[in-house]
Amino acid sequence: MNRHDIYSLTNFDFLASSFARMNGQGRHIDIRAVTGNMSKEQSAWFVERYNFYRMQGQMKATKAAQAEAELWA
Repeated sequence: MNRHDIYSLTNFDFLASSFARMNGQGRHIDIRAVTGNMSKEQSAWFVERYNFYRMQGQMKATKAAQAEAELWA
């Protein structure tokens, strides 16, 4: 992988986390439209990171809801 590719993946990771955050805020994300111009390799990597950040956000939200429920119990 050359130097340019490393920076591209860093940018893709930022975009994956940003789109996952928007999804967590209730915005509809068409992941096919987002990855439409990416190569198969880039698209697969992006979707994997996007799903990772979505799961991370869901876990955070679940823990926060549990903590709030315990506070009011």
